[in-house]
Amino acid sequence: LTGTPLENKLEELISIVQKRMKEKTAEEWMELYLANGNVCGDAIQTTQQALRHPQTTEAGLVVTIEDPRVGTTVQVGPLARIPGAPASVGRPAPLPGADTDSVVGAQVSPVAVPSGTGASLARPLEGVTIVEAAYYYATPFATALLAELGARVIKIEPLRKDPYRIIASYGKGDPVLNLGHNNMVRAFQGKEDIALNLKDPEGQEILRRIVEKADVFVHSFRSGVPESLGIDEATLREINPNLLYHYGASYGSTGPYAKQPAIDPIIAAYAGTTAHQAGHGNAPLTETGADPVAATGHATAMMLGLFARDRSHHGQSLESWMIVSNIYLNAQDAISYEGKPPRPEVDGLQLGTGPTYRLYETGAVSPDLEISPHMNPTPHWVFLAAELDDEFAHFCAVAGSALAEDPRFATEADRATNHVALEAELEALFLTRSAPEWEALMVAEGVGCVMADAASHFAFLYEDAQAKAIDMMTTAEHPSFGGTYWRYAPLLHFSKTPGVAGA
Repeated sequence: LTGTPLENKLEELISIVQKRMKEKTAEEWMELYLANGNVCGDAIQTTQQALRHPQTTEAGLVVTIEDPRVGTTVQVGPLARIPGAPASVGRPAPLPGADTDSVVGAQVSPVAVPSGTGASLARPLEGVTIVEAAYYYATPFATALLAELGARVIKIEPLRKDPYRIIASYGKGDPVLNLGHNNMVRAFQGKEDIALNLKDPEGQEILRRIVEKADVFVHSFRSGVPESLGIDEATLREINPNLLYHYGASYGSTGPYAKQPAIDPIIAAYAGTTAHQAGHGNAPLTETGADPVAATGHATAMMLGLFARDRSHHGQSLESWMIVSNIYLNAQDAISYEGKPPRPEVDGLQLGTGPTYRLYETGAVSPDLEISPHMNPTPHWVFLAAELDDEFAHFCAVAGSALAEDPRFATEADRATNHVALEAELEALFLTRSAPEWEALMVAEGVGCVMADAASHFAFLYEDAQAKAIDMMTTAEHPSFGGTYWRYAPLLHFSKTPGVAGA
């Protein structure tokens, strides 16, 4: 293939792999992957299947709860495992008012304030030091989120470069448009960085000196790697007994998939996101987004671990899992019981999950309408969210439609049964006004109906009035971007201890 364009080489490689994959079933491939231990791949499944997957069950990542209304339920378990301060799901969701007497008559004791508080803080996590030994996005982005809250995050990077730096260097042209570079910046920003050879005694000694005064050590390596690098929990706890030791896992440290590698699309496939997004009758496409979801899960788990450590005055072990946080992303289907209604399916055109939770095309925009130069000059789609009976009736009243009086659409069940007829009626109705007119009319009356193509992603971030009102974006400095560049602002806003957007 010498001299063949790269695009043609990739197409040929994909064709070869596709043919090879059809020689075995998904189960047969997974048996081979598990036996090998170094193949990054998994079968696409639903969230219901994820709840019963051997990794989920054998690693103890689900809980069984007896519910008085539906019987035995299997649900996604706690977001993290902290053996020294274990979570407990002790009861089902109560019926409305079930605990009125006990709540009204309870004597509430104030929580003892942890020692060392009372100091004036500039940032929420000021004084907390996190040492990170992790690659790519899920765990490093988690610590970047905590750096924005004022934590000092020290990233341990190998001398040969973090793999993300290598990927980012493959991009051509504008780094702002290079996804690898953008993700690398998001995963690194706000941190301090030191490159160490952890297989060398000098590198290990430097790491020990750093860990000695740290609050948290977090890594994302499968079992065996921490021990080989001298960063396993037993070794580090000898140096710092009060350490919060955090494994930001993909599948977890136990169970049949404990040694499996994973990356963003693999976790999306496992948790049910990929299957759900495909739409009825469609072949699934690569679905991404599992990494930032897992990052928020890891960051939240780390906060829980710090809280447990400070309350107990003891070092704590902590483990959180990409698969669990992404099952939480699919929360609507993260519970199973006999007779459970199926999760609403995305239609074949990927417009929505039903006639009242769906995208609709609208009429043309009037040439006289003034639209900001940063916005789409010809918006023609809205999203309607009016599933409940009172919501649908309110929408019809505002729209001036008699559809709510039609017996075919009287109840939520009726609308589901006659969804094809209702979709046809609503498609015709939405063509009678432009997208800006529909949004102005509906939002003023509290109806969930807004433009879906008012602006590009970038235009929304930098020019939308609501984005500006909540300061979604801010500036920082970095030489790769020519000095000043724009980045997202800290995600959490504290009134007295604001976050900081590091470079």
